[in-house]
Amino acid sequence: MRLSLVFLSLLSVPSCSAFIISAKSARMTQTSMDMERRRILSGALVAASTVMIPGSAFADLSDGNTLPKGAAEFSRVVNIKADLANVYKRVSEHADEIDEKEWDNIAGFLRKLYRVGEDMKGVAKGMTPDKKAKAEEGVKLLQKYAKAGEVPANNQDAKGFLAVLDKETVLLNDFFDLLSDVPDEI
Repeated sequence: MRLSLVFLSLLSVPSCSAFIISAKSARMTQTSMDMERRRILSGALVAASTVMIPGSAFADLSDGNTLPKGAAEFSRVVNIKADLANVYKRVSEHADEIDEKEWDNIAGFLRKLYRVGEDMKGVAKGMTPDKKAKAEEGVKLLQKYAKAGEVPANNQDAKGFLAVLDKETVLLNDFFDLLSDVPDEI
């Protein structure tokens, strides 16, 4: 990537004939030679600055698979909230159809929910101190319930599992309420 940018910046130099002494260049006036040197120097500076740019500056964010750290954390929190609603719906409406493999996947979802707690802590860093303290308390509870949810998931106990998901849903909603800066009066 860098090499192609260096090559393109060298192409921006008007011509390479400035490096070759010819009869025509010998007749150039002092002013035109100064202008030519300035153009060469500016092209060289562009090339040098392109080489000196760190590789992370060339990250391809347009692929959609690379987000800045804070945005990725927030994205995972939003996604887990949507996933939580889907898991809740599946267990509440079709608990009798869920086989052992799917219960194992549900237990895996709880581990994912636990890990997203760390992302929630990262998102909470930007909050005011009082909101941050409430958010961290909520994250601790969420992670505690995620651990506790393993028991009903392993025992294939839909009612117990749904009780845990109810508490986790409330905690996630409270976290998103803490992110809101809109006053209650509106």
